[in-house]
Amino acid sequence: MGQVHVPRHGLVRVRGVCGRDHQAGRGHICQAVPRAHVLAHAGNVEFKCGYVSTFAGSGNVQTLDGTGEAADIQTPAGIDITPDGVHLVVTEDYGHTVRIIDISSRAVSTLAGSGVQGTADGIGGEASFHRPYGIAVSPNGAVAVVTDYTSYRLRSIIISSGEVTTIAGSTKGSVDGTGASAQFDYFLSVAFDPTGDGSWVVVGDVTSVRVVDLSTRVVTTIVGTLGTKGNAVGSGAEAQLDWAHDLVFNGDGRTLYILDHANSVLKKVDMCPTKCNAECGAGYNQTSVTSCSPDLYPTCAAIIAAISEGVTCPAGAFEVAGTAGAVSFFAGSESGVAGYLDGAGTSAMFLNPYEIARTPDGLTLLVADRTNHAIRSIDIASRAVTTLAGSGTSGYVTDAYGTNATFNNAQGIAVSPDG
Repeated sequence: MGQVHVPRHGLVRVRGVCGRDHQAGRGHICQAVPRAHVLAHAGNVEFKCGYVSTFAGSGNVQTLDGTGEAADIQTPAGIDITPDGVHLVVTEDYGHTVRIIDISSRAVSTLAGSGVQGTADGIGGEASFHRPYGIAVSPNGAVAVVTDYTSYRLRSIIISSGEVTTIAGSTKGSVDGTGASAQFDYFLSVAFDPTGDGSWVVVGDVTSVRVVDLSTRVVTTIVGTLGTKGNAVGSGAEAQLDWAHDLVFNGDGRTLYILDHANSVLKKVDMCPTKCNAECGAGYNQTSVTSCSPDLYPTCAAIIAAISEGVTCPAGAFEVAGTAGAVSFFAGSESGVAGYLDGAGTSAMFLNPYEIARTPDGLTLLVADRTNHAIRSIDIASRAVTTLAGSGTSGYVTDAYGTNATFNNAQGIAVSPDG
């Protein structure tokens, strides 16, 4: 099943899953046995048998380049893997840097950031961050986009050069707009549409999910109401969230999954419920048979442009049941009851889950269930939730199989391209 990377405080561990262990400032990055790599905050998981091992980081609370456990990763937070499977990129929350790890050699180096709090753009160490958190790599692997948590700015990094540019945001708030006129509120998550051209991302804010066009820098809310917390489903602004802590698309980009952190529940957004309409009927929102516009309500001209580029639409207009931007419960308690329970769909329970990843085959979602100190697996078809790794009790880097392994606040998770 590939590898999962899970970061833990000062560690990145792999266990068919690799993760980051964030707790207590320790930073480890872990890697899993050949069948799966997951990177989580100070944690590592392997899909072969769910074996967890340490991939990088010593557990010391500092930023230090090096190889494997000779490196130090300070409070790793977000993690992603380049599409070619060559590198991991990891944000250091309190280290104020973005690190890059060569998966084959386990060499850890600093991609960008001086280590001192700031908001300066620049190349490599000339740039500064203020608690970088969420990170996502573009489909072509050229750019990483970072949610700079307490600078309230969305930043981009050219991976080949380490050049950092501010895309949008300025001061704390909840306002749509363009560039610096837009405001974010403690936003932690960012995701690219896997079928897209890398021109836009979705960002998870405290009470909303927002689309950011990377070229125009326009920020638009598509789910939730800015500044209003809650736990409700519905279309667009009817839905309510309480900290959209992480986001992931399914393989065709038609569905977005939201990890609603404070409600301990996973929600599903139907991004494109209608199919291509050659006659441009009102309300159609898909620009091709397989890909969606970042704007949930594109103009007729946008659909005509897609058709002119070779997209074959069925004759006339036909529609799939659903409403653009419709949000529904997918897994975890609908009433927001937190706990630790495997089960199907809303009969399962999570406890303040932090991050989510999808396997490349599109069959499984993996959740870093932070306060349960575990990695949970969700079969997308049946919505069955099971525990992949972690004992449910906090522990510091116990490398082992399945539920015999321990994590200390497993926060981040990423799956290798080979699954």
